[in-house]
Amino acid sequence: MRKLFFNRNLLQKSWSQPTSFLFTQNKTISDELMWFIGFTEGDGCFYTNGKRLWFIITQAEASVLYKIRSLLGFGSVKVRSDNYYRFVITKGEGLKRIIELCNGRVSSSQKTIF
Repeated sequence: MRKLFFNRNLLQKSWSQPTSFLFTQNKTISDELMWFIGFTEGDGCFYTNGKRLWFIITQAEASVLYKIRSLLGFGSVKVRSDNYYRFVITKGEGLKRIIELCNGRVSSSQKTIF
């Protein structure tokens, strides 16, 4: 398993909530956050219509999305018309935080930007 390091002080300044869940004692990424980054790599996406940006994860089960909402402390879970659930971040501060968390930490070379 790879070890990931963050600038703890920078994240603590940009997050209004406590950031202790992000790190272990030796400042490596926590297991919960490692799980989130891996989950995001597989199922998350950034979407834009040219004017706005969204971060979206869509799932058949709502419970995992509520876990993500609880872990991060922001975002919303919505039910789609096809009975799938969507975790969405639309506000600038939340998007900035997700980008800070994921930038440079996603390992897949298969992601495509359209």
